[in-house]
Amino acid sequence: IKTHIEGKKVLIHCNQGQSRSPAISLAYLVQNGFIKNSTYLKAKEEFLELYPSYFPGKGIELYLNNNWEWVLKL
Repeated sequence: IKTHIEGKKVLIHCNQGQSRSPAISLAYLVQNGFIKNSTYLKAKEEFLELYPSYFPGKGIELYLNNNWEWVLKL
């Protein structure tokens, strides 16, 4: 995303826009300081104010919750 975003708009999409693409967007926003919360659950709560349609699948939610610090280092 960083490679393509400078001075442009970037579309992140998946089939329904409820789980995968919002999860990537959430991680990006936290990595770049737009969302300040350090835990996945707190960040998710803040992200839901921006994107109320975020409804992560059980697998994605479990993965992000268990690997949040590692995901943010990507």
